[in-house]
Amino acid sequence: MYKDRLVRFVRTPQGVVLDQKGNMPGRGAYACYSHANGANERMRRGLQKTLRIQVDTQAFAHLAQDYDILCAGHSGAQLG
Repeated sequence: MYKDRLVRFVRTPQGVVLDQKGNMPGRGAYACYSHANGANERMRRGLQKTLRIQVDTQAFAHLAQDYDILCAGHSGAQLG
């Protein structure tokens, strides 16, 4: 899978953030631009495991909202 088809989350000292440009330093985790799936509990657990950090539900709710907005903007993009 190509990086332009993925969105990156990064662990920072402040918590997990969405890396829209894909070049922030730090441990990262990738997810597909898949608005149909949306951000859910399974994604939260995956981020926790990959980034080796606890992500509380309130912080994840903010990440999920940003992720869903980003995915909606890419839904019309050609992927191939």
